[in-house]
Amino acid sequence: MDNYLLQKSMYYYYGMLNDREKELYKIFLNALLNMKTTVDITGSFGASQVEKIDLYLINDRPDIFWYRGKSTLTTRNNMVVQIEFHYVYTAIQIRSIIKDIENSSLYRLINSKLSAEKSDVDKMLRLYELIIQNTEYERNAPNAMGNYYEYAYGLEGVMLKHRAVCSGYAKAFQYFASKHNLLCTIVTGQTKRERHAWNLVNLYGDYYYIDVTWGDPIFSNTNKDPNYISYDYFCITTADLRESHQPVFDYPMPMCTATKYNYYEYFGLKEMVYSVESIVRHIVNAAEKGKKEVVIKYSTQATYQHAITSLFQKSEIFEALKIASKYAKGLDTNKIKYSTNDANRTITINLVRIF
Repeated sequence: MDNYLLQKSMYYYYGMLNDREKELYKIFLNALLNMKTTVDITGSFGASQVEKIDLYLINDRPDIFWYRGKSTLTTRNNMVVQIEFHYVYTAIQIRSIIKDIENSSLYRLINSKLSAEKSDVDKMLRLYELIIQNTEYERNAPNAMGNYYEYAYGLEGVMLKHRAVCSGYAKAFQYFASKHNLLCTIVTGQTKRERHAWNLVNLYGDYYYIDVTWGDPIFSNTNKDPNYISYDYFCITTADLRESHQPVFDYPMPMCTATKYNYYEYFGLKEMVYSVESIVRHIVNAAEKGKKEVVIKYSTQATYQHAITSLFQKSEIFEALKIASKYAKGLDTNKIKYSTNDANRTITINLVRIF
């Protein structure tokens, strides 16, 4: 179990507590790690304070998957004197699940791939891709009665069932990022559809948001190609996030303003203006790397609309493919399959090959 647990991590929420609260946090953490069900509390803590400490601990520790925050508080004179933790698994089940996670092929794969990457941003990108490639969104869990889909809300869903909801995706990302000394925590809020969870990361001193769930095809690809990965929510700013997410924070979050490690910025896929030459360059670069598609993001809505009109209404895409085929052999210059994302101003061009 020692190998499984997070020994080193950025305990983001722990840092928000005062000294008295930190001491109680440590008591709770010790109890949860040892699977104790009750803790006596001294020191005059009100219910809201205890609930805050409890929530912060859950947000810091995705490895403690057996506790989802359901508890019973006993009070005396408006002060909490005891907390009872309600676990979703028995102690025997917990130990068995931990063993299964550590012995899983996905556990070994992720640790191996992340260890092979040299930079922190590349580790995060590889982790993002591996979780998406090995996880399917559990559609039935959000509306299910009872606890049949309980696994979907935690790390174990991704690792053992390869099925999860947003909190499972986010906790798996947080778990492995922390395992590899990457600064990452979990964030909860609201989208237009429902409550949601994603991640806050720190790369070289700057904060970014990452939403692994929305990188999965069920949310990002109208064609529902199971091999498709969307990078629209990899290292985005607060302003970008608020276009589709409404954070409902019970705690302060930093403003994310940096763009250096945004996927499109990092790989030079963001364009200020439209030109056939830039399309050719992106197609050739993608083809040389063996990619099946090229995704281009435009900086403004006007440029994005201009690109769509020029490429697909004026058929300039075929001119671009013809030029690109001189450098990237085997491209079909007569057929085109593409998709657009108005919210993120991205155009995806599938590369069809004739051999």
